[in-house]
Amino acid sequence: MRRSVARTVVLGILAVALAGAPAAAEALVQAFTLREAFGVSHPDQVIDFDLQKKVDPAACVMLGPDGKEVPYQLIEDGKKVAVRTDLPAGAEKSWKLISGRRPAAYAAGVQVAEKGGAYEIIGGPAGVRVPLPCDAAEVKRDAIPAPVQGILLRDGTWTATGPNRIHLGGKLRRMSVRFVEKGPLKVVVEVAYEVDRPEVAYQRGRFASVDAAAGTVTLETFSQEVIVGLMGASLMNPR
Repeated sequence: MRRSVARTVVLGILAVALAGAPAAAEALVQAFTLREAFGVSHPDQVIDFDLQKKVDPAACVMLGPDGKEVPYQLIEDGKKVAVRTDLPAGAEKSWKLISGRRPAAYAAGVQVAEKGGAYEIIGGPAGVRVPLPCDAAEVKRDAIPAPVQGILLRDGTWTATGPNRIHLGGKLRRMSVRFVEKGPLKVVVEVAYEVDRPEVAYQRGRFASVDAAAGTVTLETFSQEVIVGLMGASLMNPR
């Protein structure tokens, strides 16, 4: 009986101690201000600010111009912070990044899911499908997946679902798919190909090249467009 009483007292003291533990103190990390000085109204869009120091997104919230929490996203390896807003002509808006509080979940952000051999990325009315990386040793030259495997239209239907192929004019050495940015406001995916080109004869000798080509696909939350960018480089090797 005494052991039971003692155990109850100890547990009671522990419960009181946990209940009385103070919450982490909230503190201002950085304030941001946006001013419109040209008399032009700007539509709702994702914008970004430079950060002065490293931020833990799991322990910080962003307060919007009305003082309420708004979704945000760290981008460019944590060097910048992105928010979504409009800006009427002549207006000024401010945000505050506060530490010491966990951010609320944001279910309306850009969604990424793996479906049918592709990443399906949807950000409101717009959406895009990006391929999974293929095995260069097994894929045939006429079956290499292109960076875009489908576009979601505003009426909710998908078009250009393929399968879409890309002709690289050489032997695929490696294909990679990398999420450069992956958050509730903005998703950027890089689809890259490394290709061995056939040997070419010039006056000064014979050369073989290794070409690198990459496409980036960008989608923002509630966006009505998908942005696709392409870039490439070539390295010539004398034979």
